[in-house]
Amino acid sequence: MRKIRRWIVPAALVVCGGTACSRPPLYKDAARPIDRRVEDLLSRMTLEEKFRQMFMIPGCSGES
Repeated sequence: MRKIRRWIVPAALVVCGGTACSRPPLYKDAARPIDRRVEDLLSRMTLEEKFRQMFMIPGCSGES
């Protein structure tokens, strides 16, 4: 159990980038300019997510 605890904190810091987890992402900050928020959100999205946003079919959840 001690070995697991020893790795949890460093792993969390790597995943979160230090204190980045405590701050909301730029795209969620309503005080920022819209163009900066859009750039931030698009930089975080995968190609598949962008594709699905552009080709959404109203009323279709994408699940079969």
